[in-house]
Amino acid sequence: KKDSKKTTTKKSSAKKTAKKTTSKKSSKIKVVKISMKKKAYVYDNNGKRVKNYLGTSYIGKDVTVKGLGTKTIKGTKYYALKPNHYYVKASDVTVK
Repeated sequence: KKDSKKTTTKKSSAKKTAKKTTSKKSSKIKVVKISMKKKAYVYDNNGKRVKNYLGTSYIGKDVTVKGLGTKTIKGTKYYALKPNHYYVKASDVTVK
């Protein structure tokens, strides 16, 4: 007996479908104006102080910036200056 294996290959017509670009986050980031009560240091996403944020390591007193939501890092509440990068402690700011 001769054992012959036949392999059949089917050509599949792969149609490329355009994916819709939808945002994965359904909730919008709440933008608030925050003002520094005192000299506020800038922190990273791990809660460590940043040495260089826009040329300095802190934001001066009475400076107003946009807060882009809040995040709790190690039990401390922070306002995001740039989400996943720069934060200031909520205790150092007042929300306008």
